[in-house]
Amino acid sequence: MSYISPKKIVYPGECCPALVTGNRCDVFSTEIEYGYLYNWYAATDARNICAAGWHVATNADFLNLVAETVGEWVSGGNELKEVGTTYWMLNIGATNSLQFNARGAAYRDHLGDFSVALKSTNWFHSSDDYFADIWTPNGLYLNPSDGGMGQTGGSGTPEIETAFGMSVRLVKDSTILTHGQTGTYTGNDGRVYSTICIGTQEWLSESLCETEYRNGDPILEVTDNAAWAALTTGARCSYNNDESYALAETTICGQALLPFQVISNGAFIKMEYSLYGEDSWSEITLPITTVMTDGFFIHSYNGEPLESELPCGVYEFRLVAGETWWFEPIMIEDFEHTENSFTARDLLMTPLKFSEQRFDTLPLIAPCDSFLPFMFTTENATNGSPTYTLVAADGTETALTITVDVLTISGRTYYIHDGSCFYPFLTCGQYYIRINDGAFTYYSVPFNAECGMNDIADGYRPMRDANGCVMRDDNGDILTEQCYE
Repeated sequence: MSYISPKKIVYPGECCPALVTGNRCDVFSTEIEYGYLYNWYAATDARNICAAGWHVATNADFLNLVAETVGEWVSGGNELKEVGTTYWMLNIGATNSLQFNARGAAYRDHLGDFSVALKSTNWFHSSDDYFADIWTPNGLYLNPSDGGMGQTGGSGTPEIETAFGMSVRLVKDSTILTHGQTGTYTGNDGRVYSTICIGTQEWLSESLCETEYRNGDPILEVTDNAAWAALTTGARCSYNNDESYALAETTICGQALLPFQVISNGAFIKMEYSLYGEDSWSEITLPITTVMTDGFFIHSYNGEPLESELPCGVYEFRLVAGETWWFEPIMIEDFEHTENSFTARDLLMTPLKFSEQRFDTLPLIAPCDSFLPFMFTTENATNGSPTYTLVAADGTETALTITVDVLTISGRTYYIHDGSCFYPFLTCGQYYIRINDGAFTYYSVPFNAECGMNDIADGYRPMRDANGCVMRDDNGDILTEQCYE
């Protein structure tokens, strides 16, 4: 497949690629419900439950938060609570005017038992050595019935109160936001949170759902009551040991073609597809929008999911709008890519990209006889004599003699390859390209050689026009040219 821009304008006679992204209902995301409950040891662990530049809210932070409310200790919690009874069993007077989005996350006590759901919420703070001053409060409590707030802990029994499981909110060390402005925070495990500036402090506007410390160590999940009660190290849990209370999973299904536009003299009639080589065409429904300007029709597709999924295989697509526009054949395969601990998706035919780190799960479909164009840029200077190596899945390495232009522009180094033939020809399998300039090493995403186009002989490749689109004859057959170095 050729490398293409995210959106390609297709003119009559050209055959630009159709790209599939997302497949098999494997895309899922998780939204925070109540977040996890953490014991005091996790909230204050030296490995840091929060990312650099942030800290677990201190007693002083909570006092500032209370001071920002109109009702303060008596009813100020109403300005922090989400409205309605979705996240509260009883919720009187809530306005959520400060957009703090407090929810009734409940708590877990020192014996491992859980309080009643949706009835209250408590947040740990981390400002003091709780064992050095056993009368020091260790958190903030919010009452849903009247919006009253109070401090928790400080009863003189820290060995009991540190064993409680409570919610955690983070505060940024310093912020450029002003009151009411919003931002984002990225946790240690990659989860992205919304933030809100209240007064002069930037807070998470949802409860923490962190699974890792800053150094990458996991935060232990403990479900057993006796094990929870005996803890003297950091741990987390979901309310009632039910993950759905912490996170709500959403599945996003479907395949989608890469967005495209077709400019024609006629109105849109239909979009069709066929298994490659079978010449048996079926209509496929796409949400095509059409506008007319200067006497031409512009038909656009913006990448919405298909109404029904296509099985794995090699397909051709064509669009009929007065004339017929042919799209380059594509292979639909099932590849799963896990982005982080809470998001996974299928990535198909990703454009060839490079990184300063090795990624093992980003596949790319590529012709057997030629490399796709690529450009990689880095802040690192080059020594002027980089080497390029093709690495197969079994570790076999082949030195490449491809032409790569190395440029320095505005202090950045650019590696640019315009695409070339490769000999000996690739067999089916997964490969990646490695660039080494003597001091630094860069890796492409792994790619799978596409070997499903049997009518293109070894040593030949599809002919492409100046826009990188595959050229066809009047019958729709791909025009080929011999690979020359």
